[in-house]
Amino acid sequence: MALRYRKHLILSTINQDEVTGAWFGSAHIQYTEQLKFHNIVIQGHGIFWTKAEAEKHLIQEAKEWIDSRLRSGHGK
Repeated sequence: MALRYRKHLILSTINQDEVTGAWFGSAHIQYTEQLKFHNIVIQGHGIFWTKAEAEKHLIQEAKEWIDSRLRSGHGK
């Protein structure tokens, strides 16, 4: 899934553990600052019993990372 949020691009990847059936994910957060391209990878925290739950949680974590980055004065 690809999603734009506050001038950042979030690309999520959700995978299923073949043994347990649980879902987990990671996200690439891409943005440009002062003409420099950045690609950050975050690992989702937690495992979930549905793909939708895992993706929803991962997107929320990515948005929180972006919000924290912008609150700290970056990206202005």
